[in-house]
Amino acid sequence: MANAIVRRIDGVSDIKVAFLNGPIATVIGYFEQKTDVTEAGARVDVRRTSIIEGPRHHRGAEGVAIAPVGGGGGLWRADLLVELETQKSCFHYHPAFRDDDVGDRFFDEQLDADPLGWIESRLEDLPSLLEEASAPDLTPMVDLHQHQRSIHFMMSLIESALARVPLARTAPQELLENV
Repeated sequence: MANAIVRRIDGVSDIKVAFLNGPIATVIGYFEQKTDVTEAGARVDVRRTSIIEGPRHHRGAEGVAIAPVGGGGGLWRADLLVELETQKSCFHYHPAFRDDDVGDRFFDEQLDADPLGWIESRLEDLPSLLEEASAPDLTPMVDLHQHQRSIHFMMSLIESALARVPLARTAPQELLENV
């Protein structure tokens, strides 16, 4: 199941799609970060979820909350980012969140050489990803077959987010708001 979350940050449309599967959500979207340099691209988060029952709960009427990164909700992240000013890639990942933080950036030669192939192989091997994130206990509660069937859609979203990077570098801000 995929749900879209839309909000605006600094005038840039921030559309995220969440694939909900048992106790986890794979959240994918375009991301832009402005510090000393501006990085933009695709962000892929794996986070914990929880079921929310309504006051008149019955099967099929529940809601789902995707936990924030802080508070133990974040499990794993990959950032396929490009520095907009230099077009230098800054592909990295965060294999295990600790103390309510994503922790250090980890780099991988394979990620630099083939970012889409790298992220696809990581998403395809969800049990190993959850093991790396110190959450192997979640694997039995995830429908791995459904997850595999969603990989194609996840990759399309990642590619769409990456396709926005050249536009983000060259387009006037008002055009970005309509993408």
